[in-house]
Amino acid sequence: MLQCGLDYGLQEGLMSLPNVKIFVCYHKPSRIFSNEVLQPVLVGATNTKEEIVKRLEQLCKNAHTALLRDDNGENISSLNPYFCELTAMYWAWKNINADYYGIFHYRRVFNMVSVCGGGGGVSTRLFNKFFNKILPQHFVILKYCLGANKIKSLISNNNLDLILPCLSSIEGITIYKHYESAHIKADLDLAIEYIKQYYPDMRDSLKILFMPHQGAYLANMAIWKKELFDEYCRWLFDVLFGIMDKINYKERDTYQARVFGFLSERLFCVWVAYIKIKRQDLKILEVPSVMLRTPNKWFGWQQDGNKRKLFFLKIRIWKQIIA
Repeated sequence: MLQCGLDYGLQEGLMSLPNVKIFVCYHKPSRIFSNEVLQPVLVGATNTKEEIVKRLEQLCKNAHTALLRDDNGENISSLNPYFCELTAMYWAWKNINADYYGIFHYRRVFNMVSVCGGGGGVSTRLFNKFFNKILPQHFVILKYCLGANKIKSLISNNNLDLILPCLSSIEGITIYKHYESAHIKADLDLAIEYIKQYYPDMRDSLKILFMPHQGAYLANMAIWKKELFDEYCRWLFDVLFGIMDKINYKERDTYQARVFGFLSERLFCVWVAYIKIKRQDLKILEVPSVMLRTPNKWFGWQQDGNKRKLFFLKIRIWKQIIA
């Protein structure tokens, strides 16, 4: 695994840089951050209310970018309540031609500062706060070193195959126990048995689910080289589609209905363990992921989950819990 000795320099010939597309998944209006690499995509577009679509389209227009949708071409957009950001992954796999593919979230991205050389271009705390409030979309890109050419050059100069988030702590328990503590264990058991039956060469890699103090690659975020992205998607969606009929996902509450998104986080750990053994020549980089805070509005109400907040000059003056 590549951990150090990175080449941070920008290549002189931009024509030689790879075509990298990182799809930033949105399901509701939020700040838009985009460039040639970062591409906002509406997930679950098939079932999204028109008012949400229009608000997102306007936000994208203000940011001088287009809003992509996961319901064009070959897609599983209608399955978004159960597959989460995987509907964007499937859509990109089937419809987009690129050298590298990535998945980010509207409020979770990679922090590339430590691997792109130097700081993110934003220094003082006072300037941070001012810049984040006035130009939040540019602030994200600058602070976390997500400029298009910086990402392309990092990948090209180091011939990277895969960029992963740093392992998330799961409190010293196994990935299997971590899943069991929050979700329905039988679903993961179905996936394990399917892999044992149809991918017997991955049996040893399944052991990663039962190793304590391992940590996990959560949030379904990564940047893959094309060949690896194709390999991963073919495997992942075969497993998930293969067990769909045995899971009563449509009868569950909205949280547990997201079963295939939750499963894929754990299955990604299995796949990574497998390719690290199968392809020891791969150049893999791990970087931190960060959760983004929603910038406060200048005036008026702003909803965040089950909370409505009233702002005046970006200062919260009232908070209401929505039942």
